[in-house]
Amino acid sequence: MKKLVGKIVLSVMLFLMSIMLLAGCGGKVEGTYKFASMTYEENGMSMTVEAGENYMNMITLSEDYITITLNEDGSATLIMSGESPMDGSWKQNEGDKIELTFGVGAQICDCNGKTLTIEMEGSKITLKK
Repeated sequence: MKKLVGKIVLSVMLFLMSIMLLAGCGGKVEGTYKFASMTYEENGMSMTVEAGENYMNMITLSEDYITITLNEDGSATLIMSGESPMDGSWKQNEGDKIELTFGVGAQICDCNGKTLTIEMEGSKITLKK
């Protein structure tokens, strides 16, 4: 009987250790992400603008052009072009997907703990930690 209990305890401990190791493999999603690049379609061509480059000969897009902070409690903050912060929320979905909500609608994004990618209306915006 003692051997059986010992085997069960050992199995449970190994299981819990494997879960903790797997949890440590993925990148920590929480943190602050800043603008890295934007890809969009113009006249049938794919265009990419990276942080520090000029957009449409009108504005230079710095890292601070878009900043999103994901907090551990599920709250989020969005700051665009130095405007007032917008409060929102986020939650982890399956894999590298998160759901961001600011204002009325939610947006499913890719987030691997290093980059946050938002795709909408033919544009793709990438932010980096």
